[in-house]
Amino acid sequence: MIYRLGEFSLDTGRTELSGPHGPVALEPKAYDLLLLLVERRDRLVTREEAIEAVWGGRFISDAAVSTVLKSLRKALGDDGAAQRFIRTMRGRGFRFVADVSNQPAAGRPRIAEESGAATEARQGGSRPCLAILPFRHVGPSGGSGIVADAVPADLIAGLSRLRWLQVLAQETTFRLRGTKSPQSSTLALGATYALSGTIEHVARKIVTSIELSDLRSGAVVWAEQFHGSLEDIHQTRADIASAVLAALEIQIPLNEALRARSCPTEQLDAWAAYHLGLQHIFRFTEADNAIATGYFERATRLDPNFASAFAALSFTSYQSAAMRWTQDRPLAVAQAQAHAERSLDLDPLDPFANLAEGRLFLLLDRPEDGRPWLDRSVQLSPSYAKGYYSRGFAAMLAGRTADCLADMDHAIALSPLDPMLCAMQACKAVALLAAGCPDEAVVWANRGARAPHAHIAMLMIAVAVCQRAGDSSGARAWQAVLRTRYPGASLQRFFTVLPFTDATLRTLLGDALREAGTPE
Repeated sequence: MIYRLGEFSLDTGRTELSGPHGPVALEPKAYDLLLLLVERRDRLVTREEAIEAVWGGRFISDAAVSTVLKSLRKALGDDGAAQRFIRTMRGRGFRFVADVSNQPAAGRPRIAEESGAATEARQGGSRPCLAILPFRHVGPSGGSGIVADAVPADLIAGLSRLRWLQVLAQETTFRLRGTKSPQSSTLALGATYALSGTIEHVARKIVTSIELSDLRSGAVVWAEQFHGSLEDIHQTRADIASAVLAALEIQIPLNEALRARSCPTEQLDAWAAYHLGLQHIFRFTEADNAIATGYFERATRLDPNFASAFAALSFTSYQSAAMRWTQDRPLAVAQAQAHAERSLDLDPLDPFANLAEGRLFLLLDRPEDGRPWLDRSVQLSPSYAKGYYSRGFAAMLAGRTADCLADMDHAIALSPLDPMLCAMQACKAVALLAAGCPDEAVVWANRGARAPHAHIAMLMIAVAVCQRAGDSSGARAWQAVLRTRYPGASLQRFFTVLPFTDATLRTLLGDALREAGTPE
């Protein structure tokens, strides 16, 4: 792509900035920063977002950022006073303000000296592909031998429902049984990951060891051991399948994001950008939400038919509207709706697309209207922990306490290391308080609020639950944390983030927050 920036042109194919007199010398970080600002020229780029994209999230001093920015402005014939190309919003970030037009770059052969990291990222940046190999049976059969084939078959059936993951068919991978190097064979078939395991029969017990490896690097990404009983072999199979499905929904995207970080921003493909965005979307900060939005926008530009990326954009728009991170809330709601509907149009069987559509109704104060979509998200993927959480969250707002507790317990059991675990714990605390279990509610509220990325709603839930349960010291402690992190916290903001439609629960929490000293 060639971007026209006034008298300059930015050629992403050649990684080159040219001016009226030919190529302009530009250090790599300055080039990366320029490309970032040009690609996201429709909005402000925060300092944190720039550091994440250009420096890979490493700790960088303000002076280092200023030095690169000064170098970039100098290359463009700009300076901090004129700011013809790049405007600095003090304390907020930067924005590219010059006119930009773009055109496709002319085709050219790939440079032979291209960096190994970039080539590897380009080759491995497409949708992850998983080969699930037949498990190896160890020891006497005694009825457990069948599990060595049954568990991989269960996993293939379950993981095939994930729209972001390609899974090789059982008829293909099971032909590799007994080969000397099945991992090498699956790599030749286009797989990027292999899941292998052993089933060991010890007395009346079954020990299942499972390992997920990245075939491109040979590294073990995740491994776990499961213990079950021969007397209940069918339940053992179900438990293993459920745990593995939930773990892989976290481990593979995390590994893909780690690989993508080694690739320059302009060389990220749609899937790499999507997985990088996923690493920010659940951190619950305005800066991370903006970074995630940028990655998802890039993913949808590169692949306009990428359903999950549009669902993710709906999620970030939802966050902006719910958390009041935008001055134009109606626009954010409209964007959440448009992205969710686009995602469903592209792939009505994508669990994330159905989740995004179901969550949309929370912004419209109609949580029950989104229930069919949230039901469908977990029907499509029965191990979709975030689907159960979202459905339980809607149930909490509507005052359906038993349904909320059931879904939160299921989500936590499926994904105990989930990035949204603190939100699950906070919702469970509210439901327990409503159910008349204040002491247990305090335990779960404290767990949710202690998470490093707990946001305003989780802290205010901890204040309300502790206050209502009679733990005044706990309420004061969380109120102090709340005032430090969110000086503008109020009842109005609480009920904007958590739009309860159940009047009884709304009154219960509102009164508790007032008693704890929360302003209206």
